[in-house]
Formats: sequence, structure tokens, C-alpha cells
Amino acid sequence: MPTRKPRKDSNKSPAKEFEFIVLSGDETGRDRETQRRVRSVAQANYRRQHPYKRRQTTVDLDVTPLLDGTIHSSNAGPSQVLPRSMSILDASRSDPFQSFGFGDNRRAHRLWDHMYDGTCPKFNTLVQIGFVDLARETIALSQMLSASAWHLVHWLGCESDSGEDAQYSMISTQNLQQRLNSVATGASDEVVIAVLTSAAYANLIKEPGMFQVHMDGLSRILHLKGGEGSLHSPPLRLALFWIEINGRFRQDAAAQFPPPNDILSGQSKLNLALFDAAQLSSGCVIPTVERLLHHFLSLPRSSIHDEIHARQRECFRLAGILYLGSLRSKFDFEPGAGMLYGTKLQLVLGSEGMLPKWDTSNIFLIWILTVAACSPILFDDLRMQFAALLSESVRSIGYETPQDYLAAINGFIWCEAAFGLKA
Repeated sequence: MPTRKPRKDSNKSPAKEFEFIVLSGDETGRDRETQRRVRSVAQANYRRQHPYKRRQTTVDLDVTPLLDGTIHSSNAGPSQVLPRSMSILDASRSDPFQSFGFGDNRRAHRLWDHMYDGTCPKFNTLVQIGFVDLARETIALSQMLSASAWHLVHWLGCESDSGEDAQYSMISTQNLQQRLNSVATGASDEVVIAVLTSAAYANLIKEPGMFQVHMDGLSRILHLKGGEGSLHSPPLRLALFWIEINGRFRQDAAAQFPPPNDILSGQSKLNLALFDAAQLSSGCVIPTVERLLHHFLSLPRSSIHDEIHARQRECFRLAGILYLGSLRSKFDFEPGAGMLYGTKLQLVLGSEGMLPKWDTSNIFLIWILTVAACSPILFDDLRMQFAALLSESVRSIGYETPQDYLAAINGFIWCEAAFGLKA
């Protein structure tokens, strides 16, 4: 195989060496190295002419037309909707699978059943308050199917990952962009529902940054509508409250929107005594637990550099959130969901002058340490550290018998169903 080396030019970088390989029509007599080089050259030429198509996993959502008032009215007409047939899931409603082009797709129906049948705690609350019934007939349907696919693959681990969740998310995002580009639909309830569904998906996959982007966009949309009071549907307002509190719980951040007290007041009088084993149920989560959680997340924060009384209040705030998070875990358990608050609490308690006792506020310290030591949403190693601090504080305060300790705890707010402590 003769080799030709090009003449070197001192003003240019060294040229690439080319090699001519003399071959016959068949592969007889070729060694393996020659065959490898021939195949690699042929494959490289083919790939240059026929490159792989990259799989699109993200879609840019442009809300600028909605915000700066440049939406063109050419898209203002109502979007074309396919004729609606009656759904076997609910004879009083239209079939979302026909409306949005899914047709007889059995896989889509499988994903819908997983979310809607009431057996999955990740979706059950939104089903119970009626939000899913609102969303099923909007462009948010694709995002709900995406959430169902992600949950089956990444949370339950019962299916292999085929990228289904990303595909449905892109469909939802593209449909949302079309609505945002229209003056007639840019600030409609359907858009609010779609953005809320995307925020709920961000909570599901634990993406606080994505959640915040959707909440900021939702805030601007609601500003154009006249505020959250412009949402006249109770299920939609409850969903806004529920989804936002779930996201803020992951951030330890105050909520942007106030709770819908006019709706919640008819469901609960915030009776703290209801948190016992007999009365603890999923029906009390939104009107009671979430409402209190909204309050705790709205309280002022303190750091280890503040004066001691401010640090004590911060410890109570963190323990209160752990307490409420433990109540929520009875219906949707997530390992380590409270570690953000547990590690913050450990840091503040470790600052100067915080242990082993609080003088006139010892009962608060004992309650705080007990909540942390018993919290099911903290990992075991951190709980054990709080248990050791609790033991030290009990001795320093002077509780002589277990009955003295239990009497102090039961004199404070406690829930046996969530924490398992019985006097």
C-alpha cells in the first residue's frame, strides 16, 4: 500500500496524511487492520451525510408576548377542537383522549388510570379536590400523563425508562406556548391550570428551580387576570394553595399567594386537638395541616448569629414544620423529606448557649428535641443525634421518671398516630 505524504508548508499547520488502500472486489486476503480502517472511513463518510437526529428533551417557553402586550390578535380565534365523545371514565364529561389526539392509545389510558384511580398518594389529593377533573379537559392532560410516566419509572421503579415523560412534557409545553401567544387565551383559566400542573410536576421530580420558574410565570399571569381572586373555581384555588405549599416546603420559603381562607374556613376551625389517632385522616391535610404549614413557612427566620431568643424561636419554627411534615407523611411518605429542616435545627441548637436547657422555656426545648428524635421524615443517623441531645436535656432539666417526661410532652401538642408515642 503506497503512501503519499504532502509537501510541508512552513506557514501552515501540518497537513493530514492520507493513505491509499488498494483493494479487490472481495474481502479475500485482507487483514483485520485493513478491514477496520476501510469500515471506519466508510462509516465516517456515511455519518457526515446522514447525521443522527438529536432527541429533543427541552422546549423553550416564551412568555414575552403575554407580558409586554405584543400578542397578536391573529391567533385570537378559538383553537380547533376535535369532536368530543363520551368517556367511559365519567359519562358526564367529554373524553380528553379524543379531544387532544390520544385516541385509543392504550398506554395513555394506562398512565391516566395510574393517576386517577385514587390509589397513588402522589396524585390522590389533587384528584379528591377536583383539580384533575378540571385539568383532564385542558392542555394540561399531557403534563399529567408525563407525571404519571415519571412516577411509574423513577419513583415506583416498576417500568423501564423510555423517555415517555419528556415526550409528554414537550407536547404540553408546545400547547402552552400556543395559548400564551394568543390574546384570547394567554391569561385564561386553561393556561393557569397548565402552569400549575407543570409546577406540580416540578415538585414531583424535586426540581425547585423549575417550580420557581412556573410560580413566577403564574404570578404574572394572575396579575393580568386581576389576582388570585379572579380564580372562581374552588378546586383551582385549592390546587394553587396545595401545589405552592408543597413546593415551598422543599425550599423553606414563604408562599407568594395567601391561602383561600374563605374556602378553608368552612372545612376546619383549626382545632389543634383534632390531631389524635382517631381523627387523623387525609381529609384534614389541606384545611388544617397545609394551612398551619403556610403560617410556619411565613414566620421570620433567624440565624446562628442572632440573639438567643431569636434562635429559640427559629428552633420552634423548624420543629413545627417537622411536626406538620410528619403528619403529612402519614398519607404520602417520602424518606428524608424533612432533612432540610433537621439539619438547620441541628445547626441552630449547636450554637452558643442553646443547650442543655432553656431556663423558663424548657418545655419548648423538650418538645422540639422530641419531635426531631421521632420524626419519620428524618434519616436515622440524624434522629439518633437528636435523641442523644434529648437524653442530655432531660437529665439537665431534672425529669426523674419517664412519666414526668411523658406528662410534659402530652401537655404540649402531640399526635400519637404520627409519632407513635403513648403515655
